[in-house]
Amino acid sequence: GPDRLDLPQTRHWTGLDSTGHWTAGKNSRRQASSNSSNMKLLSSFLLLLSLTLLAHATSEKTLAPPSLPPFASCVGLTGQACADLIREDYPSLRVVIIPEGSPVTRDYRMDRVRVFVDESGIVQGAPRLG
Repeated sequence: GPDRLDLPQTRHWTGLDSTGHWTAGKNSRRQASSNSSNMKLLSSFLLLLSLTLLAHATSEKTLAPPSLPPFASCVGLTGQACADLIREDYPSLRVVIIPEGSPVTRDYRMDRVRVFVDESGIVQGAPRLG
């Protein structure tokens, strides 16, 4: 009858697009294949980026060993002598000389050593990583 729409049998027709035209399954499969390729490319990129960042973050130049002991040999030295000693062995560490009792942030940083000195500038306690 007049209400019947005859479609070609050569394709699988999936439905109407936003303009009201019929879309063929062939195009849908092509688009799905393209989306799959894009997702694989994005996944590969993110994996490569993650591995690069991990390698950079764990290199010896950026972090001190996590089991780094307190620098007991600094006790009795001046703050500057202690800082120089630490930098000699661990040049990537940020060494900060701070008067005892000074306010400090509470964050823990694997790239920082705080050297606390008394009013004479002498280290009284072993500096630690953090």
